Amino acid sequence: HKMLIKRRIITGFIICAILFTGCSNGDKKSINGKEFDAEKNDHQNNQTINSSIDEKYRQQLAVLLEKKEQWEIKNNTLNIPDGDSITFNAGYAYAITDLDMDENLEIVLSGTAGTGVYTTNVIFEYKDSDDIVQWDTSGLSNNDSEPDLRNQKNFDEENSESDYITLFINDNEFFYYVGDYISWDPSGGQKKYLKIYINNNSIASELVGYYEFDYKKDFVSAYDADEKEIDEESLYKIIDEVGEGYEEKKMKLSWFSEANMDNLIESYKCFAGVEKE
Repeated sequence: HKMLIKRRIITGFIICAILFTGCSNGDKKSINGKEFDAEKNDHQNNQTINSSIDEKYRQQLAVLLEKKEQWEIKNNTLNIPDGDSITFNAGYAYAITDLDMDENLEIVLSGTAGTGVYTTNVIFEYKDSDDIVQWDTSGLSNNDSEPDLRNQKNFDEENSESDYITLFINDNEFFYYVGDYISWDPSGGQKKYLKIYINNNSIASELVGYYEFDYKKDFVSAYDADEKEIDEESLYKIIDEVGEGYEEKKMKLSWFSEANMDNLIESYKCFAGVEKE
């Protein structure tokens, strides 16, 4: 069971952000009223990919940096503008994205907080030339832990050189594919498969299924979305069918820990597929 679980877990994991808009147009899709070329390998294809950043996105990065007092982690603590605070006690990092494909860039904060085994994510998005807005992530947690937006490369032997999230897209919707790992101790833990929906700067998760395993006891149990125990093959089937009917592509992520313009630019270039200048 141990080798089988390791092999199957490496290929899986889901975060799902679904938006319902658009229609088919030959080899292209339409999302948020913009054409999406599914043959391209990077970014959401709503800007020109060349050796430099479009001025529109360079300005957005400048605003995100100008407003870093809202999202910068200092002394391992994020002081959110509404008065809450989050202490990241086992590492954190930032990345530039455009997960909802609305052409307004986001900065994603992802790290381990709480007891030390739970992932926490915070997202801020460019709003206009004077402001940024924080996404509502209150629905993202599943039993205290959120999806691991970092280090998905650790779950895929074929894509280990750089971190990424997997995008699936069809004629009128798309979703990202990652997961959540919770370590109980060195001998075992839990691995969850989740769908995450994005709507109007709100992001929420829905359980697809999960494993619980103990390598010392050579024991594993599997559960479906209703947390009903099922056999391993039934969970494999659920996982394998999630991406049916969608085209798949890898969206590279570049994580950084220091808030400065150089890091924001390089992170955006990685996500957008822009070649280095």
